[in-house]
Amino acid sequence: MLRKEYLKKHKSGMYSYLLLTGKLDSYLADLNEQAQERYELIEAQMRSVEGVTEALKARILRRKIRISQQLLLC
Repeated sequence: MLRKEYLKKHKSGMYSYLLLTGKLDSYLADLNEQAQERYELIEAQMRSVEGVTEALKARILRRKIRISQQLLLC
């Protein structure tokens, strides 16, 4: 709850208002949802730009497993 602490320290009037009107929890929940959506959007954009797909991740994982198995046999 970084935003809650930020409000307490730097926006005490807004924090008090939200707390007294019973809107603090819904405000923080909405903000958290927006942040999660933004994160997912940015992550998807980065995967698209970098060409990272589920197939590529699976191929890399199989390669790591194969190398690990070879090292264990040595």
